[in-house]
Amino acid sequence: MPLKANYDPKNYKIYFMDTGLLVAFLDEESSYDLRSNRNFNTYKGGLYENMAGDMLVKAGFDLFFYKNEKSTIV
Repeated sequence: MPLKANYDPKNYKIYFMDTGLLVAFLDEESSYDLRSNRNFNTYKGGLYENMAGDMLVKAGFDLFFYKNEKSTIV
């Protein structure tokens, strides 16, 4: 079933339209790590997700996501 069929306006994610702003909003240690190219593997999933979401919205697509009820990730 398409993700749009399970759309719930009360369950959402927030993405930045500028990945640089996302990095700026991180805590000081995380922001420093990224700027000095340290521990990139820790942050790359979130950064890539934000960049992909930004590109999809700019291309005219709606964003939907699936949350597994058994998942431990918030």
